[in-house]
Amino acid sequence: MDEITTTPRAQLSLRLIGGPEGAIPLARLAAVAELQQAVLRLAKGIEGRAGRRGRSPQPVEDLTRLFAVAIRAGSAVLELEAPALTGQLPLADVGLEAFDLLEDALEAAGQGRSLPEGVDDWSREKIGAFLEELVDYQRVTIEYRRGAAVREVSVAPVSALDAFRPARGLPSGTSTELNGLLYEVNIKSGSFRLEDDLGRIHYLKFDTSGENLDRVRELIGRRVNAQGTMSLDAGRNERFEATKLSLAEPLPQHSFFDFDVDAVLRRTGPVVSVQSLAIEEFDEDEADGFWRAITD
Repeated sequence: MDEITTTPRAQLSLRLIGGPEGAIPLARLAAVAELQQAVLRLAKGIEGRAGRRGRSPQPVEDLTRLFAVAIRAGSAVLELEAPALTGQLPLADVGLEAFDLLEDALEAAGQGRSLPEGVDDWSREKIGAFLEELVDYQRVTIEYRRGAAVREVSVAPVSALDAFRPARGLPSGTSTELNGLLYEVNIKSGSFRLEDDLGRIHYLKFDTSGENLDRVRELIGRRVNAQGTMSLDAGRNERFEATKLSLAEPLPQHSFFDFDVDAVLRRTGPVVSVQSLAIEEFDEDEADGFWRAITD
C-alpha cells in the first residue's frame, strides 16, 4: 500500500449531547475504538471477508483507519478523519462504503426500521458496542463529510442499541432464567448486561423503581440469577425482561479448577524468548474476545 497522506478521504464529527458540556471524558474515547472496529467489520463484509480467519488484507485496514484529529472548541465534538491513500487503490473503496453503511444502519435503528442489508451479526456486534459506551448520553450525532457532500445522523443510544443486540434464536415469549455476572449499563433506564457462565453477554431490562433500585445496586458486579421472559422483536433482536433478580450461589470451583497448580509450574520451563510465547493462528476476533475478557 502506498504512503498515507494527511488529506482525508472523509471526515466524521462525533457529537455527544446530554453529557458534560464542552468536553468529552477520556473514558468515552473507548467508544472510538469500538467505532473503528465497527467500520472495519462492515468493510470486511462488503469486501467478502466477514467471518474468515486471519488478519484483514492491509488495504482494507488502511481504507477504514480513523484518526482523531481534534476536539472542537466549545462543544463535546470529536473530529475524526479517514486518510487519503496515494497511488492506485487495489480494490474498490470499501472504506467509504463502510462509512455510508454505518450511517445507514444508525439511521434505520433511530427510526425503528430494519437494519440494511450488509449489516451482519459480525458487524452489528461492534456497532452495538459503540452505542453501549455512550448510553449515558441523550443523543449521539455523527456528521459525515465526503467532499462537498454532508450527511448527519442523530440517534438516542439507549433506544437505538436494541437494533444491534444479538438474537439467540429462542421462541418469542419464552420464560427462562439466566445466571451470571451482572453489569450496569444504565441504572436509570433499567438496562443491564449479564455475562453468563460460558462468557456470553445477555442484555436485559429490569424495573428499578421503588425498593428495586437499592436492591439492584447491591447486585452489580456479582453473580446473580435473573428470572423473566425472553422475546424477539421484528428484527430478531433479543429482549430479556427480568421480573426477578437475586444473588446466585457461586460456581463450585472444583468443577472447573480441580488441578495441581504446583505440578504444572514445576513442568514449566524458563521462557527463552517473547517469540516463544506467540500463539499461532490467533486472529483479530479472538484477540477482541480476549481483550474483553480481561477488561470487562
